[in-house]
Amino acid sequence: MKKRFLHFGIVAAIYLLIFALCQQFFFIGKPFHLYTPDWTAKNIMWIAAIISAVPALIGCKKYPYITVAFYILGVVLGELFGRQMVIMDQSLASMPYHYGFAWCIGIYIIGCVVGLAVEKFASA
Repeated sequence: MKKRFLHFGIVAAIYLLIFALCQQFFFIGKPFHLYTPDWTAKNIMWIAAIISAVPALIGCKKYPYITVAFYILGVVLGELFGRQMVIMDQSLASMPYHYGFAWCIGIYIIGCVVGLAVEKFASA
């Protein structure tokens, strides 16, 4: 039981560190504002943290770390590939739109599936 709380604490601490870094550097008005870290930290990170950390309490060893890694990967890839130029109205010039949030959510969901598969096959 001690190891379960340790894994839970490590994963929760990683998410707290991610939030602190985003709040310090990437939120609106901060020195290096980036859309995806800002949006995900404010809107979905706490949900992702619960989905990642709670399974550690029931004995999952690999799933929590895999999902944290995929969350971070989703934020990075979302920021790199999320910016698009979209035509909102034919009479106006194309406008920038950022799909980084969708990249992050999609990659995180893939990470959850991969984590479940790894956890299942590791225990078999």
